[in-house]
Amino acid sequence: MKIECEKKELLEAVEKVILATSAKPTIPYLSNIYFSAKENDLVLNTLDMEIFMKTVIKAKVKEPGRMVVTAKTLHDLLKANPEGQIKISANEKKVNIQAKTKYDLVMPDVEKDAPEFKEIESDNRVTVEASVLKDMIKKSIFAISTDSLRYVLNGVFFIVEKEKIKMVTTDGKRLIYIAKDCKGNKKAAATAIVPSKAVAILSSLIGEGPVELRFGQNQIQFTFGSTMLITRLIEGNYPNYEQVIPKDKDLKITFGTKEFLESVSRVSIFAADRSTPIKLTFNKNKVMFFEQDATGNCSSDEIEIKYEGKEYSVSYNPAYIVEILKNIDSKETDLLLTSPLNPAVIRPASEEEYINVIMPMRV
Repeated sequence: MKIECEKKELLEAVEKVILATSAKPTIPYLSNIYFSAKENDLVLNTLDMEIFMKTVIKAKVKEPGRMVVTAKTLHDLLKANPEGQIKISANEKKVNIQAKTKYDLVMPDVEKDAPEFKEIESDNRVTVEASVLKDMIKKSIFAISTDSLRYVLNGVFFIVEKEKIKMVTTDGKRLIYIAKDCKGNKKAAATAIVPSKAVAILSSLIGEGPVELRFGQNQIQFTFGSTMLITRLIEGNYPNYEQVIPKDKDLKITFGTKEFLESVSRVSIFAADRSTPIKLTFNKNKVMFFEQDATGNCSSDEIEIKYEGKEYSVSYNPAYIVEILKNIDSKETDLLLTSPLNPAVIRPASEEEYINVIMPMRV
């Protein structure tokens, strides 16, 4: 194999696919990048036990072929060299890289052991704009559970139906639901629990343009630009999220998103952990915030809101409120309540497609 390419383009490609390698792999091939060159394309593949990544860059291919390089080694030497042309040649045992500095690398003897991921061939697919998908992930990923005993909650639940794409995340104390329009096969319908690592990688890489989601039997494939990510799905049954979202809402309180967020942040400075609640007391057109820690330190604040009902008090985890409000773009937010012991809904004012359900804290 013998090729020439721009260092900048190669480094950008390496920084994409290296995300699907293992830093301390138990199996040697999980730390490598697998290259193949033909015509004018240089293809980079990486994989771990769950994720396969592939990206393609343009190169001057003088001799087609294949090679394997340890991902971190290649990344570090590319970062250390200035911009310009890179010349790479490889035989069965060694890789020669000519940048500002010349490198002779021993090729890892693991290619024959590396498993193959096949691209998903399915008509069960939809397309979403990258900016929309990235925003959906940003507004839901923070509620994924990290509890290994509740493995089905360790990812994002994707639902595709009736030209809509929906995402749900929950850790048992809060639940996020967000829905947007999608294009593609009008008959597409699927559900999939996508691991949090794959979702985080996807969010970090997508920029502009369409992203195709293709659903397989136990995998999902994301294709964007010249890059493809395939991940195994989390097996199991996701909880019925529709039963968690309250249907009855006795009280509706509307407030300025920025003002409410800033007040909660100021009042909750004593909440060193997630066990200290913030108490909200609603009166006519105002809300009082109060927090007291275990040592007796306390804080309070008050802002104006839109509320015409009787006095009503409820306590929440302030960190949860902050995370939710940071992801609401509208100037005003609705808080929908039934009782101080039941889940509440926080959503952008008068919007039905981004819903945050939060459990109260007992004090």
